[in-house]
Amino acid sequence: MDLPDDWFVVYRIGGGVFAICEPLQFQEVISYLIVGSRSALLFDAGLGIQGEIVPAALCRGLPAGFDSAAYRSRPFTPTQFIRDRHTIDLGERRLTVLHVPGHTPDAVALMDDEAGLLFTGDFFYEGTLWLYVPETDLTAYAASVDRLAAMAPKLKKLHPSHNVAVSAPEWLSRLKVAIGQVRSGQVKGVERGNGQITFSFEGFKILTFRGALAGRSADPTRGGSGLDVPAPPK
Repeated sequence: MDLPDDWFVVYRIGGGVFAICEPLQFQEVISYLIVGSRSALLFDAGLGIQGEIVPAALCRGLPAGFDSAAYRSRPFTPTQFIRDRHTIDLGERRLTVLHVPGHTPDAVALMDDEAGLLFTGDFFYEGTLWLYVPETDLTAYAASVDRLAAMAPKLKKLHPSHNVAVSAPEWLSRLKVAIGQVRSGQVKGVERGNGQITFSFEGFKILTFRGALAGRSADPTRGGSGLDVPAPPK
């Protein structure tokens, strides 16, 4: 779609869904505007200009006229707290919130059951899956993978929040096999000096840390926390 600002690229991907991409920073975040007959929902607020957007993370400089010193995220107050299986009615379109902890404790995905769409957020995307932050829990992540992989047969499309806007549901079954192999030690990863380990599979990678494989959270006070930003996902 035509836009006045080239920081974003927006694709109309069908069925009242718009993918709002940020291609000029290395995480390639994708937000989704999901439109119903009465209201619309924005899933993933995007990365924007946050603290980790240093010059090395950008494909080019910041937008013209942008004052990074004056930039602030606007404060907000939640109007409602939701739980797993909460339903959002947009008018002729109902979305179900799925709690999928593991990557982070509060991670969620959105299911449009009638259309066969699953918006996976940071839970899955084609590329390097980041499972190395201090709050990562691989046991919880594996349980979430099992849950979503069981839904794959009735899905038509996945809409991840990084790299590509449309993926095939079969990725969930492949992810289930991969995370099982990682946790059981059936595959060998490549370890970095800071304790991060990368496991490579066809079409994606899993980046985690030794503590997570042992069932522990990363401890920033002891090093190996995974808090340093790795190379951009491929």
